[in-house]
Amino acid sequence: MISTLTTESPPSSQAFSVVVVVPPAAAAAAVAAAAAASANSSNNNNNNHHNNNNNKTVTDCAARIISPPKMPAVNRKVAIMGYRSVGKSSLTIRFVENQFVDSYDPTIENTFTKTFRTDGKEVSLKIIDTAGQDEYSIFPTGYTMDINGYVLVYSVTSRQSFEVVKKIYQKLLDQTGVKQLPVVLVGNKNDLRNERVVSPEEGRELARYMKGVFLEASAKQNDCVLDIFTQLIGRINVVNVQSDSSDKGSSCVVS
Repeated sequence: MISTLTTESPPSSQAFSVVVVVPPAAAAAAVAAAAAASANSSNNNNNNHHNNNNNKTVTDCAARIISPPKMPAVNRKVAIMGYRSVGKSSLTIRFVENQFVDSYDPTIENTFTKTFRTDGKEVSLKIIDTAGQDEYSIFPTGYTMDINGYVLVYSVTSRQSFEVVKKIYQKLLDQTGVKQLPVVLVGNKNDLRNERVVSPEEGRELARYMKGVFLEASAKQNDCVLDIFTQLIGRINVVNVQSDSSDKGSSCVVS
């Protein structure tokens, strides 16, 4: 193989060429080395491009794996009602603050709020702790307007409180004008076993009449207190669904 190298001399000299004679074997080796270097360079470029694509894919996937947005809490407003001194405030304070109030202080009306989870959903609950009612009580409109459900409380140690809660339920039906209310009927003070005058069977029978849930509880011992409010949220959801179905069923026109 013959290579020609041309150089330029200083201004005073003339240009000249240098002829270099390379042996054929060395020339072939040089050509092979150049081809191998070119192939390696091409492979490296392809690998880099492939890696970049992989990294991009991983990054893109990671960007797409995001936590779902937090669902807002469901707002519910309920009223707790019953005869005086049956423990309405004690049940409410036990649920909201996890404290038991032993002294009796007649309630005018208090409002409590608590956010908790039930059935996988967060619920923001507003509780209207009402003044004690009797068979002659006239309910304020605030007890029937924008109320989603009711906790009706009697004491298992008081026959009168059991009779009054029946009348409270009937008055609520009359004032709301509905056929069914979301209700949890609570026989409180079930820890006072020796003073019991209302049996669990009587409570269950009354709850069936109300189409509600029946529980016996003790604010003092924190027995079934949380269940009162989780069960009420469940009843609210059930009655709402039934009401929606009833509304859809009554949409036909009779001529």
